[in-house]
Amino acid sequence: MALDTSNSIFASVAKKARIKDVIEYELGASSVIKKGKDYVCLCPFHNDHSPSMQINVERNMFKCFVDGKGGDAITFVSEYEHISKIEALKKVCRICSIPLPEEIQGKQSKEDSFQQQYKKELEALLELKKFYQTYLQTTEGGFCREYLAKRKIDEAPVRHFSLGLAPQDPTLAIKALRKAGFEVSTLEKAGILSNAGSLSDRFSFRLMYPIEDEYGNLVGFSGRKLKEEDNLGKYINYPSTPLFNKSRILYHFAQAKQEARKVGHIYVVEGFNDVIAF
Repeated sequence: MALDTSNSIFASVAKKARIKDVIEYELGASSVIKKGKDYVCLCPFHNDHSPSMQINVERNMFKCFVDGKGGDAITFVSEYEHISKIEALKKVCRICSIPLPEEIQGKQSKEDSFQQQYKKELEALLELKKFYQTYLQTTEGGFCREYLAKRKIDEAPVRHFSLGLAPQDPTLAIKALRKAGFEVSTLEKAGILSNAGSLSDRFSFRLMYPIEDEYGNLVGFSGRKLKEEDNLGKYINYPSTPLFNKSRILYHFAQAKQEARKVGHIYVVEGFNDVIAF
């Protein structure tokens, strides 16, 4: 049976949602300014320098008097996050603690479906990230920590970007994952194994950059060489997998897009360390 997305569902949720709370959640509480009985804020839909968006609490609507955009809380979230009305409705329900309408309970988003389909693979990649992070702090990781210090990458960005180290012995990470209960088939599908026969990692003594998709799911890695005698190339990139498509992923975009929505622009740079430098 097709999902009933009649206006009554959206109208019911929009009526219950306090639009001021939703806009404060998306833009930050300090962005909303009291003006008379209503509120105003900088419009996030154009390059606004003086508050031109009115938040009418009585009508529970927003309206920009420059670009003409307006509507209810669901419309705001849909336009601001560039997501469908159904996904916006779900988010408004979460923000305002409104029970999800029965008509859409159980309906999966593209993100939910992806996470369910590749649950084990995503868990294995997260476990591998933790292994690399831990290994960076070992004695063998001293050389890598010195490299990071020379690049002026201190502990804060190392933690923020979850940087790690792949051991010299490429079997150690796989042994740890197998000990944690992950099947060889899972590691193969996730792109972790370079050789299923020898159960070895594709990375050996490399600085590891975890790579996430637009939703924040860890889907792959890139490894930078630390020693000049390593003749396999400056970077070893991750193979194409059901989870990882290099041409469709921007490093750190999942985190940067939230701030970009607020400031109205985003910088695209060449390499991992360029992103970290910013």
